[in-house]
Amino acid sequence: MKHLLLFICLGLSVTLHAQTDRTEAQINDLITNNTAISGDMYHDTDNNLYYMGLDSGGLQLVSDFMALEISNEQLFENANYIYISMQKGTNAYVVNRYDKSDINQEDQATGTGAQPSDLASVEALTYN
Repeated sequence: MKHLLLFICLGLSVTLHAQTDRTEAQINDLITNNTAISGDMYHDTDNNLYYMGLDSGGLQLVSDFMALEISNEQLFENANYIYISMQKGTNAYVVNRYDKSDINQEDQATGTGAQPSDLASVEALTYN
C-alpha cells in the first residue's frame, strides 16, 4: 500500500506488477545485466532501498525509506506547550511543539545529530 501511495504522491502513472525482496548483490546483478522487469518493485533488504524496474531492464532508485523513518517518539510538557521529539532516519530529528491554549497552533524544529531528549533541550530549540 505504501508503495502505491508513494507513486500517487509523486504523480506517476504506473502499474505495479510485483515487489521482490533482494539482497544488495542481487540488485547489483540486475543493474549490471539490465534484467529487471519493467514496472516491478525491488526491495534491497540489505540497505532498505526501493527500486523500480524500467523498460530498458535497468533499475531506478525510488526512495531511501530509512531517511524517512520516524522512531523514538518522546513527549515533554511545560505550562504552555506540549513537545513531541522524534528521531528521523539515523542522524536527524524533528520536534513538534503544540500550544496548550490552541492545539491547532503547531510549530516545528528540525536538525541533525542527537535527538533532543529532555524538556530543557526541546525548550531551547528555535521553532518555525
